[in-house]
Amino acid sequence: MGLRDFFGILPPRIQYTTESSQTGSVPMPGTVVLTWRDATPADVGVRVGQSVETGQNLARNGGTALVSLATGQVEAIEMAPAPNGAEELAVTIATAGKDVSPKALKKQLKAIEHFGEAGRDEVLKKLTIAGFSDVDLLSLGAEALVISALDSNPLATVNQQALRDSADQFLNAVELLKTATGIAQPVLAVPENLSAAGSHAEGVRVVNLPAVYPNGLPEMLARSCGAGTLLKKVGDCVVGNTLVVGLERAIAMAECLSGGKVLTRKSVSCSSGSEVRNLRVRIGAPISALLAEMGETAQSGGKVIVNGLMSGYACYSTDQPVTENCDSIHIQSATDVYAFEDARCTNCGKCNQICPVNLEVNMIGRFAEYGLFDKCRTAGVANCIECGLCAYVCPARRPLVQLMTHGKIKTDEHGGQAQSLKEALECNACGPSCPAIHLFDNSPEPAQNKE
Repeated sequence: MGLRDFFGILPPRIQYTTESSQTGSVPMPGTVVLTWRDATPADVGVRVGQSVETGQNLARNGGTALVSLATGQVEAIEMAPAPNGAEELAVTIATAGKDVSPKALKKQLKAIEHFGEAGRDEVLKKLTIAGFSDVDLLSLGAEALVISALDSNPLATVNQQALRDSADQFLNAVELLKTATGIAQPVLAVPENLSAAGSHAEGVRVVNLPAVYPNGLPEMLARSCGAGTLLKKVGDCVVGNTLVVGLERAIAMAECLSGGKVLTRKSVSCSSGSEVRNLRVRIGAPISALLAEMGETAQSGGKVIVNGLMSGYACYSTDQPVTENCDSIHIQSATDVYAFEDARCTNCGKCNQICPVNLEVNMIGRFAEYGLFDKCRTAGVANCIECGLCAYVCPARRPLVQLMTHGKIKTDEHGGQAQSLKEALECNACGPSCPAIHLFDNSPEPAQNKE
């Protein structure tokens, strides 16, 4: 996936996949699973065995939308494993094969012909009813808006294909996002291989970017095309100034509101070896449904990677549901699995050289490994964008992405007063043999007494 010069001096250039075919369709699965973070079975307003309809709000309080993704019967309401190792609420629905929507929903989601005339409040309210979970980001007062036709994963093409396939919906998507955010001139980020398609876009400022990873990551787009930093919520705080929305997502918003329907399907790039296909699947369908459509199975010793080889994660089960944020899966054979090793850092500096946000990755990785989370904070772990380039170039095969992510999570959990770099290196909690920072000591080994 990467290329080096023959001297081994330059870092690898990881090119995005630039060719994709028409999007296929996956049949309705026998069951769909709705997932809901920070909720328990007590938050659900329906019971096991009860019939539900597509678009019905299943939340007990009626305020937060837990939208049913299919018509059928509730089979289970339980806590289930989440990809981050925690638990989340899962509602399993046995599908009836045909979608039926509540009569009240048709009135609530009356189709909008002109988003600008509808107004911001109505657009945001209907996006919430339609089941889009990230509507609050649209209302946080971003200074800049980037609509991305680049994908975050080098093997994904859903945003590129959306630019090729949905020219008729593009203007609606732009008008919707302008209305929802209040930003008059969004930026359309386009890979250079699609510059001709992007040149016909109206109502936006088009920026052509090299189809090289990690240019499509939201943090990189905020820096290269926006006002500088990605807008996001961290606990109860809002940080950043640039909202980044994938083009496939933006078009889905426009299609739902202009058609008066809820979000039930999305496009997912599925890859195995060199083959990449885009498939439109029911949200909540098991990942095994995508594998079946690809004619693949999860091999013993292999992996199914969700959302990219560089920054994604191995799914814990092919029964895991496709979520609205799943853009790609990659079926990896046992012979292709990359094995990390329990090796010490050699201080080669390759991870620091390739880091797009200029972090001292070798140091932060060791601080995280040995629980020095205050030192992770001081060294800037919060700025890591989890692109995976550090692990990609590491000759010691250290799990650097996992260590950096661990440091970010634990830094948020622990809080506390950050320490300076000088304090980090002078910690001495483990004595002179500290495994986290011992390699920074370049002094010669003491001579052995041979007497």
